[in-house]
Amino acid sequence: MSSQSSGMAGSQHTSSTLTRNHEIELTARFSEQMAQLCMSSDYSDVTFIVKNQRIPAHRVILAARSEYFRALLYGGLQETKQNEITLNIPLKAFRCLLKYIYSGSMSLMQMKEEHLLDTLGLANQYGFADLEMAISDYLRQVLSLGNVCAILDAARLFALDGLTSVCHSFMDRNATDILQHKSFRHLSLDSLCSLLLRDSFFAREVEIFQAVFDWCRCNADSVPDVDVIVMKVRFELMSLEELLTVVRPSGILDPDRLLDAIGEKISSKQLPYRPEENVATPKFNSRTIHGELRSALLDGDTMSYDMEKGYTRHSISETGDSSGIIVELGKLFIINHIKVLLWDRDTRSYSYYIEVSVNQRNWERIIDHRKYYCRSWQYLYFPAQAVRYIRLVGTHNTVNKVFHVVALEAMFTEATTPVVDGILQPTYNVATVERSATVVEGVSRTRNVLLNGDVKNYDWDSGYTCHQIGTGVILIQLGQPYWIDSLRVLLWDCDNRSYSFYIEVSANMKDWEVVVDKQSEHLKSWQHFAFHPKVVVYIRIVGTHNTANEMFHCVHFECPSQEPEFLRRERAIPTDSGGEQTEEEPSVVVEEEATFSTASFVECDLDLEDPAILSRLPEECKNVNDATKALMLEEAATFKRFHKKLLDYEADQATGPANSDELHMDMAFRNKLYTAGNLHACLNGTESLDEYIQCVIVKRQIMLALYFIMTSASMIDHSDQVLVSLGELCISDDYSDVTFVIEKDRIPAHRAILAARSEYFRALLYGGLEESKQNEITLGVPSIAFKHLLRFIYTGSVELKDMELDNLLNLLGLAHQYGITALEKNISDYLCGLFAIDNVFSILEEVLLLDLQDLIDTCYTFIDQNAGSVMKHESFCNLSYDTLSGILDRDSLNIEEIDIFQAILKWCKNNDDVGGKKKPLYEKVRYTAIPRKQLLTIVRPTGALNPNQLLDIICTQDSTGVYPYRAHSSPGKNVAENAKLEWTADKGLNQACFDLGKRYFLNYVYLTITRPHSRSNYDTSYEESLSVSSDGKAWSLISRGTDSTCHFARHPSVSFPLQPVRHICFKTPFYEPNSNISISAMLNPFQKAQTHDMSPKRDR
Repeated sequence: MSSQSSGMAGSQHTSSTLTRNHEIELTARFSEQMAQLCMSSDYSDVTFIVKNQRIPAHRVILAARSEYFRALLYGGLQETKQNEITLNIPLKAFRCLLKYIYSGSMSLMQMKEEHLLDTLGLANQYGFADLEMAISDYLRQVLSLGNVCAILDAARLFALDGLTSVCHSFMDRNATDILQHKSFRHLSLDSLCSLLLRDSFFAREVEIFQAVFDWCRCNADSVPDVDVIVMKVRFELMSLEELLTVVRPSGILDPDRLLDAIGEKISSKQLPYRPEENVATPKFNSRTIHGELRSALLDGDTMSYDMEKGYTRHSISETGDSSGIIVELGKLFIINHIKVLLWDRDTRSYSYYIEVSVNQRNWERIIDHRKYYCRSWQYLYFPAQAVRYIRLVGTHNTVNKVFHVVALEAMFTEATTPVVDGILQPTYNVATVERSATVVEGVSRTRNVLLNGDVKNYDWDSGYTCHQIGTGVILIQLGQPYWIDSLRVLLWDCDNRSYSFYIEVSANMKDWEVVVDKQSEHLKSWQHFAFHPKVVVYIRIVGTHNTANEMFHCVHFECPSQEPEFLRRERAIPTDSGGEQTEEEPSVVVEEEATFSTASFVECDLDLEDPAILSRLPEECKNVNDATKALMLEEAATFKRFHKKLLDYEADQATGPANSDELHMDMAFRNKLYTAGNLHACLNGTESLDEYIQCVIVKRQIMLALYFIMTSASMIDHSDQVLVSLGELCISDDYSDVTFVIEKDRIPAHRAILAARSEYFRALLYGGLEESKQNEITLGVPSIAFKHLLRFIYTGSVELKDMELDNLLNLLGLAHQYGITALEKNISDYLCGLFAIDNVFSILEEVLLLDLQDLIDTCYTFIDQNAGSVMKHESFCNLSYDTLSGILDRDSLNIEEIDIFQAILKWCKNNDDVGGKKKPLYEKVRYTAIPRKQLLTIVRPTGALNPNQLLDIICTQDSTGVYPYRAHSSPGKNVAENAKLEWTADKGLNQACFDLGKRYFLNYVYLTITRPHSRSNYDTSYEESLSVSSDGKAWSLISRGTDSTCHFARHPSVSFPLQPVRHICFKTPFYEPNSNISISAMLNPFQKAQTHDMSPKRDR
């Protein structure tokens, strides 16, 4: 006993710590000893039975640590007198809780999520507030797509408002991914309802519905009445097509409710919970939290501001890292539009950028106008997203170093303007005072008269802007940068004078580009000009000649041009047929509807075979049935025919230079045609898209007939009638003088037409051959393809789209045989877009017979890039021996060699008749490129190689290495010659990332820095590094700088283990992104490839 006491005393003394106040600090030791009692039968006076497990405990410790256990064990309840207490709780969580009770500590990182949530529940039930808070804080840090639903359920169940808020914010930011995750189906009804009620849970409503529908199916047993959850879906936000093709077939929504949703969608001016209302106001509890004079920004006063008051400001720093002006919205809102009023009481301009965030930690830049001068109201659009904070940072003021903002508005709007690379691309006129444009230079009686839109009230004394020719200019500044591709001016035309001039545009007042040069011409009145789209802030109009005096006069300016025919032809925007300017508001982006809006009709009135137009089509024009698309194509053809006639007539009537490329328009002539056609009557008298298109076709036929009547006295052109007449003769007995007998068909034709269209038929029918005297000629060609060929000969056109591949290839063969080169080229081009895994071999076999080298090369390229897939397709076994042999000779096949071997094995089994030709095929396999294990387990059992051959191959591998892909087995060749370089910045490092275009097996990189632009200030804690990746996601570090110096300038070559590489990334703190950096990348044959040798080794 004494020895035990002595030992314990010694132990305590050894582990004790004496504080400065001479207090003995033994808490660590105490906790350790208490933890030893946890779930120990020593001194136990109560036993808990949990899931049939007996767990000993100590009443006094539990009571001391928890009021719940104090009441349970000492509060006079029935359990007070029991030595065994049964608890219906999770066993694992209870064990963890006991460890916490006894030791005060718990390792959360090692716990599974379900046990962690169970423990959180027990902490809440037994009143361990500190543990509950600690677990909540930990769960905030480990939120993921896989656990957030379960954590949200727990947080709401235990009324943990802080954790609930964090879960909701996480789900708002990842709404689309959450909806698709399998854990969403296990979300509780209460949590799901709370989520769907959130305006900031932003995803396409059809995706929300599909997720809710899946949830209902998975929880049908526990939630028999699903209406309570289905009604939370905002069906009015879905398109009509989604309502009819997704919601209706599900059967989950009553037909009357579905009709109500459709009716509300069509008639309502505002979609639910997406109000076009400014949310950056005190009404929504929004406030300015950073910046000077904060109260002015959101007070709604955009009139009474001056030099002293009415604005919020911040100082512009030299480095551009200012915190700027920050607005906190009252809650998370979905917005896609911000308006900003910059202080504009003089001519100053500003540069700035805008960032948004949900938490003030992660900021996303949505607007970047640092390179441009902007003034007055800024109209800014961006993809809709959840926003709580808006940061506006000024980077330049043309007058001083202060950034002044009078007002800021934020909202969600259905009326948007297209954005390209962060810059608006408007179709409406932005050169207006309402859009913040101003005339900077130019003389006029009234400021900005050039931009007021008045094109009628001008005379000798007023209504125009002018400058002295030779000394002045007219300079216009737009309110912000825009993509501009056209402009229109009205030259003063109250008498017969004419002008010469040129027009320049600039984004920064430094770099000017001439977009219109009419210095050698004499122009009058309205002038429209189109050019390649450019980012424009400033427009400079410079007059060079006036036939009456030395002044240049301009009445009106607009950009983009609102010239009616230009809008009709290029933009497909409804215009006023009278030719006067009509300012178009921003295009409204709405979902599809069954009853098309009238504005949609004219937008669909387009050439559906023009890729440039296709890319701009609204959805309702793309997703139409075949009948409607046929109508649209017919209408587009009528427009092309009419428009070509119109342009030809105007070109003949033009008085300008013969070689001029300028478009001459006879507006009086056009107005007569459009007035007679009255196309816009179709907008009011039709209820469907098909009816509208039919109406337009008829109206345009009227316009074409009127055109022929008006031009018959000056021009005769019946080429269309000739084509129609020839088309009627195709395969007709009328006037036929020869019959082709093909298969069982007798096909009449006309010698003269055939001879005129084809040298082959000219020789056959008129060249003195035997066929020249025959009335019936037998041809051994496919009948269907020959009929298509005749259709092309007679009409100059043939429909390839719906033609089966066999007929298409047969037609290609006939076009080649009969020398119809135009048809041959068109079919070849069309086939290039048809390549697929299941048809490329059929196409290749045919074009090899025809020796069409360009198409052969394109086939081989497709096969190279998709070798792994095409060789596994069933059509591979139908290849001819010669074609297969040619494919196997290619070095560029992107496939593992073992797959080639297995493909040959499969081909030989399906082509037993080749007999002795099998061996040459097997000899084309590059066995040294097959890893040793596959040689022994796959190749050897087939008997394709004898044992000695296999041993020779393995010996060769030991000396040269294994390169698995033949597409990358060109040792010593630089594959980075055409690599694409992109510079980015990442945490103080600049990154030069090279994309090789496809994957190569490499083991060597050489970095060349020819014109370095060194950074004056850099973070010395960063070092240079070089990494490679096969997919741009998983990166492998192959070299790192040894110190904080320009390592790779001194050590440019890097060797590394053989691996697949497509992306190479060079990170450096020392060079700016404009440095001239290039790379060489190759497979170095002198560096032995590294392989995994799994053969057994003897112990040494």
